[in-house]
Amino acid sequence: MKNVKTITLAIVLTAICSFALVPAFASDAAGDDAELKLESVTAHAGDKNVEVKFNLVRNPGIWGISAEVCYDEKLTLVSVEHGELVDIIDGPLDYNPYTVYGEGKSTTINVTATGTVITLIFDVAENASGILPITFGEVELYNVNGTEVDYWTENGFITVEDSGAGLEL
Repeated sequence: MKNVKTITLAIVLTAICSFALVPAFASDAAGDDAELKLESVTAHAGDKNVEVKFNLVRNPGIWGISAEVCYDEKLTLVSVEHGELVDIIDGPLDYNPYTVYGEGKSTTINVTATGTVITLIFDVAENASGILPITFGEVELYNVNGTEVDYWTENGFITVEDSGAGLEL
């Protein structure tokens, strides 16, 4: 009876240890995923033309991208500059979320480079304060064969710093 308990305990402990290792293997697989990142920057209330980069920081090979970028109501999207990674088709600037569409420059080869997809240019409201989030909404990435590419995202924000107005020295 003691041997049965020992064997059962050994099996249970082996199973627990096996399941504990699963996240390590899953995180290794993340190396095959694309990673999209919205930059975080600082600004002051009332600032104009504050740039936030939308970067592709890890790229296993994509051909097409469709991504929504949501932003705080204290921000006004005034323009978008295109990066060099893919050909960009702009969505309307006055829609929140803003949607960007991009296609590879070749119809037969995936883009594997990393860098800036677009630069979003915002005006910050005069009454803005604190942290203004800029986040990804719906995102779709495809390779040249039409297969969806898995991805990770990192959202950004604009931190509105106190301008120091009204302080006496």
